[in-house]
Amino acid sequence: MKFSLPLKLGVFVVLLFTIVIAGMLLYRPLMENWRRSKLRSATDHIRESFEDNFEKVSEGNYPGAKGWRTMFDGVSASVSNKKCSEGRQSFRLEGRANWFRCEYIPVSLGKIFAYKAKVCVENAGKGGGVGFVVKRGSSFGPTYNLVTFTNDERIVFRGERTLTEVGRYKAGTWYRVYVKIDFINRIADVYINGKLSGKNIPAAGIIVTDAGKKVKLEKFGLKTNNFSGSGTSVVYFDEVKLYY
Repeated sequence: MKFSLPLKLGVFVVLLFTIVIAGMLLYRPLMENWRRSKLRSATDHIRESFEDNFEKVSEGNYPGAKGWRTMFDGVSASVSNKKCSEGRQSFRLEGRANWFRCEYIPVSLGKIFAYKAKVCVENAGKGGGVGFVVKRGSSFGPTYNLVTFTNDERIVFRGERTLTEVGRYKAGTWYRVYVKIDFINRIADVYINGKLSGKNIPAAGIIVTDAGKKVKLEKFGLKTNNFSGSGTSVVYFDEVKLYY
């Protein structure tokens, strides 16, 4: 059977159209896989290296078996079933006026570091924070690359010499914090409740200048804030995960 030229041309056009559509359908997943592979190759040296949901410690006890250590003793720190974001328990830190509570995990840092935590400030005007802590003497603890829930209900990322507001909060509410730090370029991305709240924020490097001395960041901490006045401050932490 012979085909006329128009018919042949029509078959060719249909075939070409089919090839183009198939190419377009294949291009998107291929590009997405390439993008993901590039992202993985850029961060393949970090992985979940620490996780604590505070479920394997009896209520009222200290989770020392996971590696937590006390930097400043405030009032108390223990696993509690009074509040939790998931499961049955969380880590309850309590501080007092002008003397905060701070717990930390020793970490080893590379080019990239990321952390996740859920935070609930119990009392208005008495916040807390999650990030890197340094002990200077017996009574002063500077913080770096830390998300702080300030005493005036702001959420602020503290770099080395910069403070960047990334949101607001209400006492008694759980907030999901995720921070990814690029120590080479000294920038960080901050997510609050899954929303990118700050991109390429100035961040501290692995080595900071603290009170005129070079100090290496190697303690990842949870803390209550200092405050003036009466009573105590209580902050709950849950689902802590570190990636490095």
